[in-house]
Amino acid sequence: MSSDSDLTSSVSAIWPDLTGLIVPLMPQTTHPVQGLLIAEHTPKTAGWPGQWQVFTPASLVTLPFTARADLALYVLPETSLETTAGTTIQNGLTRLRDLLARRLLVAARPHHSAALRALGLACVDQGIYQDQPWAIWQFNILDYKPVPDWFNSKFWANPENWDKYRW
Repeated sequence: MSSDSDLTSSVSAIWPDLTGLIVPLMPQTTHPVQGLLIAEHTPKTAGWPGQWQVFTPASLVTLPFTARADLALYVLPETSLETTAGTTIQNGLTRLRDLLARRLLVAARPHHSAALRALGLACVDQGIYQDQPWAIWQFNILDYKPVPDWFNSKFWANPENWDKYRW
């Protein structure tokens, strides 16, 4: 029978201490951050500012929409996103991105990069944390796509050019 300290050490060996990565990426607001944490095993959130609700990936699919959280953090399991279980994970990520959170951060292993990029997430940090390779991905609708330089009135129909040129 394993003790609580054995369980804590095994969980900390699996999940990195994300505090140093998450706190700088928190939204700067005047009110406390309302956050959602989705993980198989619950990482410690003691040093994180704001109020956090913790859910498992399985409960995310049926989570009712009550209010939009400021930030959601999803710690992806090792499961491949191309399997049936992976489809459930992708559906949960899509639900977080589109409905449940203003900003989405995903802590994942490098082999998930293609699937996360396909969902519109951008890699913001990567490295070795507790001898494991990890990457932090984000989706923020406010900086999802930069405005192209051609998208301005200079290249569109300008009233001052009417009757001057035939288009």
